[in-house]
Amino acid sequence: MAVPLNQVVNPTNEQRHEMIRNSLESAGRPEDYEYIVNLLSPPPDITSYASPGELKGVRIGVIGGGLAGLSAAFELRKLGADITILEANDNRIGGRVYPLYDLTPQERSTPWAELDDYAFLYLMMQLPPDIRGQSRYRCPAQHQL
Repeated sequence: MAVPLNQVVNPTNEQRHEMIRNSLESAGRPEDYEYIVNLLSPPPDITSYASPGELKGVRIGVIGGGLAGLSAAFELRKLGADITILEANDNRIGGRVYPLYDLTPQERSTPWAELDDYAFLYLMMQLPPDIRGQSRYRCPAQHQL
């Protein structure tokens, strides 16, 4: 299997924790380790705040169809809310996540261009098919929703 030249290897969780510990110790703040780890940990599932279906019949508008807006809509939908996503861009959703095929040649040469839209596609796949069908997002054939 060919490995791309610019492939970034992500550190393991243990390595991340060690980097945090080392940085805090060199800054003279080792006591902040637990506090920072708690802040960086994933939040509890939204169903720990409200029961599934508790927001049934509640209409909520989410401003922005970027990853944060789509994530908020996804989580609120778990609680039964009727969601409308308001997106300013008529051509696409996804906010600042641009797939490589939408970039100019100059943009493709930047380091962030290696980030693709798999996270966005994952969120889109979580939406019900009728909602996905209403999206204006265009994706390459190998990623069709």
